[in-house]
Amino acid sequence: MSRPAPRPLTPPLRVALVCDWYPPRVGGIETHVQALAEQLAGAGHRVDVLTTAGGCRPDASAFAAPAVDGDGAPGGVRVRRLALPCFPHWRIPVLVPHTYAAARRALRAGGYDLVHAHASVVSPLAFSAAAAAGHLGVPAVLTHHSMLGGAAGVLAGADRLIGWTRWRVRHTAVSQLVADDVRAAAARAARPRTLALGILPNGIHAEAWAPAAPPEPAPGEFRVASVMRLSERKRPLALLDVADRVRAALPAGVRLRVRVAGDGPERRAVTREIARRGLGDTVELLGLRPRAELRALYAASDAFVLPSVLESFGIAALEARCAGVPVVALRAAGPASFIRHEVEGLLADSDADLARQLLRLAADDGLRAGIARHNRRTRPAETWPAVLARHEAAYAEARRLLRGLALAGDAGRGPAEASAEASAEVRRPARASA
Repeated sequence: MSRPAPRPLTPPLRVALVCDWYPPRVGGIETHVQALAEQLAGAGHRVDVLTTAGGCRPDASAFAAPAVDGDGAPGGVRVRRLALPCFPHWRIPVLVPHTYAAARRALRAGGYDLVHAHASVVSPLAFSAAAAAGHLGVPAVLTHHSMLGGAAGVLAGADRLIGWTRWRVRHTAVSQLVADDVRAAAARAARPRTLALGILPNGIHAEAWAPAAPPEPAPGEFRVASVMRLSERKRPLALLDVADRVRAALPAGVRLRVRVAGDGPERRAVTREIARRGLGDTVELLGLRPRAELRALYAASDAFVLPSVLESFGIAALEARCAGVPVVALRAAGPASFIRHEVEGLLADSDADLARQLLRLAADDGLRAGIARHNRRTRPAETWPAVLARHEAAYAEARRLLRGLALAGDAGRGPAEASAEASAEVRRPARASA
């Protein structure tokens, strides 16, 4: 996979990417943070990832001062795994004060110029690091990665306890949907304020997913791919309902074939539902698959479908779009930020409408071919060079914010403007941490 050529920065920033979720755990945040670390390192920055993933210790002895262990990662990125007591199932830290103290010690020891924390709905380490950075006088960016759903009240309540909306931190979100969620949660706090949020989307190497040739037709088959974690939040059972509807409505002589790549805690329930609905000859669970096999899956598919409602971005849908596959997703979910109806794919208003839109693609060869042709010949805005420029612009804004300077706005600027402003700001000497 190609990386951008290093650019001369004087000096390069020493960046800490902080996230409760990181490989070996598999998921969208983990994939994005790992890729961002490699992109920053390739651009000349020195990058550490601070995480509890792989370092959690549920035993009582872990209540002692946590150790910080380092290991290597691709692209010269150092991963520092904090040994903290964690909830066994979720593998996130148990005690917030203990986590804050560990994050502060790790940030102080690292001498970082900037802290970029990545938060899901509940992320004790990410929020602790963002708070600790402010207390240490280090610029910080806090990126919100998840739709809140029913957890909006939790985040609003957390503000009453820790005042996260009043931290001198540059808040960002991976999509406008997430930004709207977080802004609404902030408005529900005890002392509400208008929270400025920039947009930092996930990035992709579009060329890595580009197909070598249009897919070979499979007469008598309509082939649908889906890539997701098999968890309740991603709604794999809803996908089976959609598949059942499509199968029942397809004309005689046309077979529906749905292949799902991914694994997770709902796999047993999904397997049972496949058997109950008699979908064994229609839906195939592939389990986790490496990147090369996902490219082959897309190359042999007529459509990609994602049934998630609480989908903050949808990196798998973006991969499929870059692979030339028409994407079918919900209009109120994250993929709608880069999928336009009847351009890169089809957008639906409900599960029943997901089935109807898939049936449109199955029946209309011209529509399907036109969308696929557009996707093969164009590239989305979320390619890594543009996304990296937006990150560097956010880092520049965090540095200004710490100095008490106003931000230009929270709409997210274009790559050219962001890159020009960031290139000037990141070259200035960073303020040393306390």
